[in-house]
Amino acid sequence: MRHVIIGNSAAGIFAAEEIRRLKPEDKIIILSDEKEPAYSRCLTSYYIAGKVEEENMRIRTKNFYHDLNIEFYPGEKVMEADVSKMFLKTSSGKVIDYDRLLVASGARAVQPDLDGGEGTGVFTLRTLSDARGIVERCKKTDRAVVAGGGLVSLKATYGLMARGLKVTVVIASGQILSQVLDDKAAGLIQKHLEKHHVEFIFGHEVMQVILDEEHSCQGVKLDDGTELSCGLVVIGKGVIPNTDFLNKDEVEIGQGIKVDQNLKTSADGVYAAGDVAESFDFFNAKSALYAIWPNATAQGQIAGSNMAGEKMVYEGALSMNSMNFFGLNAICAGESRARGSGFDISFEYDPQNNYYRKFVFHQELLAGYILVGNVARAGILTGMIGQKISPPDCAALLKNGVASLGI
Repeated sequence: MRHVIIGNSAAGIFAAEEIRRLKPEDKIIILSDEKEPAYSRCLTSYYIAGKVEEENMRIRTKNFYHDLNIEFYPGEKVMEADVSKMFLKTSSGKVIDYDRLLVASGARAVQPDLDGGEGTGVFTLRTLSDARGIVERCKKTDRAVVAGGGLVSLKATYGLMARGLKVTVVIASGQILSQVLDDKAAGLIQKHLEKHHVEFIFGHEVMQVILDEEHSCQGVKLDDGTELSCGLVVIGKGVIPNTDFLNKDEVEIGQGIKVDQNLKTSADGVYAAGDVAESFDFFNAKSALYAIWPNATAQGQIAGSNMAGEKMVYEGALSMNSMNFFGLNAICAGESRARGSGFDISFEYDPQNNYYRKFVFHQELLAGYILVGNVARAGILTGMIGQKISPPDCAALLKNGVASLGI
């Protein structure tokens, strides 16, 4: 049996390990459009900050591919997948056939159509190569602009600040981290970042990168005409799943590649996992993209098992995010923003001490939470999502956390 995996990050690596465990003699091929051995994308901002070296970003040893008898093709981008004839065409002209295919191709950073966006010194932050470029550019400037207020943008901001740059963050909305946190939690983090000299501009967008005669970034212009001087721009406008090589008439694609509970796609012998897969929510069964590391590893392992002949079921994804900015921790999971009807909310809020604890319930079931400041035992809380919690237990959770429940 020939197993081909498109993608060399969390989902692809965990799938390969599971296939090899179950099928010692089967052939495994991994194709990656990046030239790197497997590494953690979660650490790119820490690499920019100078807190971690490249070798410590690797998620497997140098001998991983050899030890597991995996054919690894770095820098080999898949250009076309013919799922009816079960073969792939790559950027170098290779034609690779398969018996089982896992699409774990991840996602790429959105590239806005920005005047001057192609200039030197303009980056997104998705890959190790992006991070290397940003580090080199930091040596040539002391000012940066970050466009976007999401988690990747703020992690990039942290990395740039740690490098000694002055950073201005331009956000179209009125709140940082609006996709993952409510206004109270976001407000605490914003004020904490401002105390560390991060400047925020809300309600505006970067419309142009100002370039010099050598096509190098000298600043940006906002939608109201304001010009900001900088030598480096990081654009954080989200990601889009890598599905361009697939025929939508052969593989069902919505926001991402649609999969069932076995991580199978609509095409025979084809599975999908990780940031490219549109799976369903553990709590509410809604279909969506859940582009976070824990979901990718779980999906990869289950997809790999099923490619090897098992019948494992994926129980659903859960939205989770954790962050630390200059010593302030925050974690959220599940229906943390409680958007929609039918939710009950309990919270404690102490802005003077950077403390916030919020629990969201749906029909007495824990549906999600946000913790800012004290995030002890958050993993246990995540495991409790979907469980029934009584009002007295809820009060105890707010006051003392999960320790109050004897856990």
